[in-house]
Amino acid sequence: MNISLKFFKTVLFIQLFAYVMLLSCKKIDNKPSVTTDPAFWISRTSTHFKGSYINEGIDTVISYGFCWSTKSQPTYDDHRTGSDYMINGTYGTVLSGLSPATTYYVRAYATTVDVKIYGNQESFTTKPATSLLTFNPALTYQTVSDIDGNIYKTIKIGTQEWMAENLKTSRLNDGTTIPVVTDDNIWDNLKSPGLSWYNNSETDFKNIYGGYYNWYSVSSGKLCPVGWHVSSENDWITLKVFLGMTPEDAAGGYYTNNLVANKIKETGTLNWVGESKGETNESGFTALPGGSRISSITFIGEGESGYWWSSSLIDGKTFSHWVVQNETNILRREITSTENGSFGFNVRCVKD
Repeated sequence: MNISLKFFKTVLFIQLFAYVMLLSCKKIDNKPSVTTDPAFWISRTSTHFKGSYINEGIDTVISYGFCWSTKSQPTYDDHRTGSDYMINGTYGTVLSGLSPATTYYVRAYATTVDVKIYGNQESFTTKPATSLLTFNPALTYQTVSDIDGNIYKTIKIGTQEWMAENLKTSRLNDGTTIPVVTDDNIWDNLKSPGLSWYNNSETDFKNIYGGYYNWYSVSSGKLCPVGWHVSSENDWITLKVFLGMTPEDAAGGYYTNNLVANKIKETGTLNWVGESKGETNESGFTALPGGSRISSITFIGEGESGYWWSSSLIDGKTFSHWVVQNETNILRREITSTENGSFGFNVRCVKD
């Protein structure tokens, strides 16, 4: 009897132990599963990530995002960022501030109270910081130089002559040095001319995208070479009408059902990311995706968008004109007087 009782207790213990282990394993097996998608829209300094998780277990996901590193198998303790959006379990973000020609590794993650779950690893390599631009070989360009000796291609577009490259002077045309400002707080509060290079890297980006000037550089009236001026609202309207827009649309802010941006964008993917939207650069303008400087975000948009100052000040507002990777329109942004000091945009000059 004692032997039978011991045997029964042993069997019962084994069964209970097996049941507990089964529940434990089931909980582990049913933890959220995470997937990392390949990076896309990879530029010199940024890329887009997507990931997703399926919450198959009883644990609640409390955070999710991406971790990355220049070393394989990045973890939560390496660089990480949250998500900009979540749609039906899929989340994504844009990562900026990367270095050109560098290989990175990324994994999506999700966390519960008890555990961090990683998705599969993906890798990508940012574009190299080459300074080549793709001009329209069917057109004839002229040249102009600035006070620093930088030489720019120029192009006749209708009745106007535009620079076909972004301005990169470090001095006003009277010889005054424009300070290079790297600190965000100083840039944001500056009330005098200021200049920066994308990602604060003159070596990488001066000869590609040119300079990023604040409003006070533009409003000095001395930024362009003598005999030239920063493009004004009238200059942009004239350009857009010549490219096929109505005067009413050309003077507005957002335009639909026109392809004028395709006529000024640089062709190919040397500088632009993503698939072609039918860019021709038939005007010769050669619009580049230099992005912009925004003090609260620092630098953003390289490879995906290009912004250029307008020199006009109308009812206390300044303006920028811009093009985007997946848009066929030239857009215009109004900038209030309280904002204009904090933005850094590229500049195109027009001959007087």
